[in-house]
Amino acid sequence: MTHTLVEIAQGRLQGHESSGVVRFLGIPYAGPVSGAGRWRPAPPARAWTGVRDAAAYGPRAIQLVTTARPEIDALHALVAPPAGWRSEQSEDCLNLNVFAPDRAGTKRPVMVWLHGGGYFGESPPIWWSEGGALTAEQDVVVVTVRHRIGLMGHLHLADLSPRADLALSGNVSIDDLITALCWVRANIAAFGGDPGNVTIFGESGGGAKVCILMNTPAAQGLFHRAIVQSGPSLQAATREEATKSALHVLKALGLDAGDVERLIDIPTDKILEVQAALLPIMRSPWETSGKLTGMSPVVDGDFLPHQPFSPAAMGMASAVPLLIGTNKDEARILAARPADAFDMTLERARQIMGRSAGPRLDEAWALYSAQTGGGAPSDVFFAYMSDYMERDRSIVLAERRVRRRAAATFMYFLEFGTDVLGGKLGAPHTLDIPLVFGRADLGIAGTDPDRHAVSAAMRAAWAAFAREGEPAGGVLSPWPAYDEDRRATMVFAAPPRLSQDPAREARLYWRAGQDPSTAC
Repeated sequence: MTHTLVEIAQGRLQGHESSGVVRFLGIPYAGPVSGAGRWRPAPPARAWTGVRDAAAYGPRAIQLVTTARPEIDALHALVAPPAGWRSEQSEDCLNLNVFAPDRAGTKRPVMVWLHGGGYFGESPPIWWSEGGALTAEQDVVVVTVRHRIGLMGHLHLADLSPRADLALSGNVSIDDLITALCWVRANIAAFGGDPGNVTIFGESGGGAKVCILMNTPAAQGLFHRAIVQSGPSLQAATREEATKSALHVLKALGLDAGDVERLIDIPTDKILEVQAALLPIMRSPWETSGKLTGMSPVVDGDFLPHQPFSPAAMGMASAVPLLIGTNKDEARILAARPADAFDMTLERARQIMGRSAGPRLDEAWALYSAQTGGGAPSDVFFAYMSDYMERDRSIVLAERRVRRRAAATFMYFLEFGTDVLGGKLGAPHTLDIPLVFGRADLGIAGTDPDRHAVSAAMRAAWAAFAREGEPAGGVLSPWPAYDEDRRATMVFAAPPRLSQDPAREARLYWRAGQDPSTAC
């Protein structure tokens, strides 16, 4: 495109050009979902007259402000947000942002980013994924999406009310994303994008949403490639689990099972108060065991027919190539909530590890102690938890696709670590975001000059995958698809290298235990 004024189905939009990129911010892709629209499918976006100025981000979804640790939160504040950033929250949060090259061209690959924060938050801030650098350098169109989350996006009421418009109540968050993808298909050509070449990608909860969309019939055909960054999802809540959670929510709000209609009158701050109170016992299925599962997608037998990537679901998105991977030290942010996380005693580290390792604790401790070179108890704990929380499920997901002869799956592993906070974070959860988006200015990226080369390699691979369905090219050739013989994995370090079956002993340890899709 060579201009900043475009016309889409809703009306005309005025974008703003800077450094070769035109930004169209805060575009509504659906109508209001507040009040009587709560827990119901979003209505179509409203048209407008005249020219809409797309200069500012739209509001965030209603959510809690969650923290990992004060020092981690401080990383978010090291760099000021970009112009147009808005931090207010609203139920009517169904908006997206488009970043398009300011030069002539059409049929560019489209990369649609789904934010993290589990299924109940937006974390890190959406401006971490500002698409300008990726767009300008790789000649792609980037779209970032906001949608309902938490109890507003995943309160399963379908088994408590006969109303047909509440049938998707436990999955309206995912339905919002499908609505956004429909908007992309209908309108992205106006920004120079190719509606026939759409890649969905996301990190953490965003990666989990990619997994859910790959297993949702209504989303099929709306995207053509998929990237899961530290967010493998092999399990969603069952109807029974989700209904049980909904009953707890109603009780906490002072309502009975027959009072579903009164939910539309409950103030949002009261809903968030209940969400905060129930969060410790109501988490996503892969986060806890033996606790309520809620605030996550629901296998309802229709919208989401089967557990993600189960044999019954493997026919869906089987033709969609997948790029999947994790970071070496995921748990140094994900499991950093205990006050003593970075200086655990031996007894404390083994106690927490034992909750998941059970009778195999000694075996796990010996393995990860050797892997960390006899490191401190905290180092052993973080190495074990990084594999437990993210890497093993990513390998299981890839294996399932290989066995079902799905389209090519490519595996990566981010080994490069940040030197921020004295290097204590290593390659933690979320570090891949600024590297993929070319945001080495973000505090978490640190100051190591090698971060620029690693970032360049990652964003080139992501764009190549979006363009052709294969991430190889340049310094990353060759990069064969993952299989169960070679288990080719691109290790992003300085420089990147191809590895065959890295950390094999750890993989075999997990495979000797339970399948994480049922264990977690």
